[in-house]
Amino acid sequence: MHLIMLTTMVVIALVFSALGIHAEATSRETFNGITKTDLTFKDEPVLGGEHKYLVNKWTPQKSGVYTTYTMSKTGKLAFMKCMRYKDSYKRENRVYNRLAHSDVNLANRGLPSWAPTVFLERYAKFRSANGYGCIVLSTVPGGRDLFGYIKRYQFEHRQKYVMHVFRQLVVGLAYLDALRIAHNDIKPENVLVHQREDGPPYIKIFDFDLSYNLAGTSGVTISKCSTYGYCPPEIFSGALTGLVMLWKVDAWPLGVLMYAYITDALPIQINEGRTRGDPDDV
Repeated sequence: MHLIMLTTMVVIALVFSALGIHAEATSRETFNGITKTDLTFKDEPVLGGEHKYLVNKWTPQKSGVYTTYTMSKTGKLAFMKCMRYKDSYKRENRVYNRLAHSDVNLANRGLPSWAPTVFLERYAKFRSANGYGCIVLSTVPGGRDLFGYIKRYQFEHRQKYVMHVFRQLVVGLAYLDALRIAHNDIKPENVLVHQREDGPPYIKIFDFDLSYNLAGTSGVTISKCSTYGYCPPEIFSGALTGLVMLWKVDAWPLGVLMYAYITDALPIQINEGRTRGDPDDV
């Protein structure tokens, strides 16, 4: 039932997006909803000599976040994310704790047996020498985020696998809902894709530093947009409260993501440098 409800909401979001404002191609800065000027912390993470990971080059992401592909001294490839904000670090690890100790009954939820594999695996967590909270995650050789995948492959290729990608994303979000978790920042940059040579792509959902955990609570109120262009309109009207948030906060951006997957553009254009959303735009 939950899976059917989520799928229905995403389809509705896709229909409204397709019938709404026609989108033009956008730059990566606009597509992300952030600009390079948003980066606040200039000092890169310093791991210190006691850590066993070899870092090549840090990539600055949103404010206070750096990522890199790393290799342990044993030769195991991994993905490392270091966060300056304590709350972001706690939220990220809280989700991976829930994923690692899940008690979800997949059959009762109508979910396939592979539902738990739609996420990266956490290998380790630690504090850097200069105060960043770091987590080490699994990765896939030759993988790229969905934004890079959209840019790499032509429409014909993406169209061929659209339902395969869509189903994995819906199953992943339904699994998070079963854990009472809202991702709260679904967008192409937070989906890792591995394209096999002889078959459809596999996806992994990651980046949980803006997530909400409703386990043991009666609900929360979300009033801030995570990434402009992907936020549900209820955020701007102040109506996204309580348990209904679990569906709407992730279902709407999933519809936008699939629109972007198909068209290589966003259904709603956001002016660069904008600091607030306008309800009339959605």
